[in-house]
Amino acid sequence: SAWASAACGAGRSARGPPRRGGLRLVRRGAASEEADLAAMEEYEQLLRGAQAAEGDATIKYQRSLNAEDPIVASLLGPRVGAGAVHKFELMESRWNGNEILRYDTDKGPFCVKMNRVEPTEVFTAESLGLVTMAKSVSSVRAPKPLDLGKLPLVGDIGPGSFLVMEWVQAVPFGVMRPDNQVKLGNMVAEMHLQSFEAFPQVHKGRYGFPVNNWLSLTAQPNDWTESWPEFFSKRLQGQISRAYTRPSYGGAAGGQDAASPVFAEEDPLLRDLGARICKQLQNLLGVEGLRPALLHGDLWIGNTLADKEGPLLIDPACYFGHSEAELAIMELFGGFSPAFFEAYHSHLPKAGGFDVRQRLYKSYHWLNQFNLFGDPRAKDAAVKLFEEVLAECDA
Repeated sequence: SAWASAACGAGRSARGPPRRGGLRLVRRGAASEEADLAAMEEYEQLLRGAQAAEGDATIKYQRSLNAEDPIVASLLGPRVGAGAVHKFELMESRWNGNEILRYDTDKGPFCVKMNRVEPTEVFTAESLGLVTMAKSVSSVRAPKPLDLGKLPLVGDIGPGSFLVMEWVQAVPFGVMRPDNQVKLGNMVAEMHLQSFEAFPQVHKGRYGFPVNNWLSLTAQPNDWTESWPEFFSKRLQGQISRAYTRPSYGGAAGGQDAASPVFAEEDPLLRDLGARICKQLQNLLGVEGLRPALLHGDLWIGNTLADKEGPLLIDPACYFGHSEAELAIMELFGGFSPAFFEAYHSHLPKAGGFDVRQRLYKSYHWLNQFNLFGDPRAKDAAVKLFEEVLAECDA
């Protein structure tokens, strides 16, 4: 197949590695020759081990410039409209299996995001998020999705999918510039403020999104819900339940026993605290005047870019929710300067109870980190936040 190759044959010259029979050993006496032969035998053992390791992913889809390649066919198709594809370059390979590539064509460069095992629904949801953000208010910038398609099942790997987007000539660390941090703060605030009026027939005053999506590898149901506390309660209970019933990403990748939950049923603390928290959500999150705002949904600094025109938002997990929920992940992972928050809060000042609600929203992201990677420190951080919130409720 034009899309497949044997991994154990990739990345080496056609001549292959040197073999003992083809080496010219310098004779320095019997002992020296025996040492040379022993060293070569050790080399060949290491080589066989490396070949066996490569064989773990023996056959999989391999990109090519062949017209039959699904990505090339998409670029040459009517939605993108390129006449020729000249080359491609891998720009980034991520821990979750996503790969970001640049494809150069006669119409200029395009960005392709691909995953060899994810279904097209993942990139469909991402595309809808990108388009919705860009249409929410004129100041919001996001790459325009152009086409998506399927990658074939090759061997035991697949089928996968890919998304073609316009190319953004990003400036390295450009989003960290003070002026872009201010622009980004204004952009996010304007999206939160104006999206309610921009999509009244979509949200109809409810919380959710037209499609489900993913927070990294965590599936996020977005069923429309009339009440924000009820919507967030479902999200939070989902993370708690997953900790007791499903393996972490580390377990699925072989870091732990993939058949085991993240921690044992005998550890009830997280579940008990979560149940107490959920009983308080109506009081904690029933903010006066609250209305649905379009959220990016996964707005850590790695999901932003900047070109010479200013910042852009990428990789969304959109839904209509409480605007404050967007801010929690920013403080968890850093990268947003005081200039960002000053600009943001100039449009949306902090309301009473802001700090308590931030603890709740941060707990959701800590639990997601725990469920993805199985790091007990993430679970401990969520437990600590739950305890702090409950202490506020009891005060």
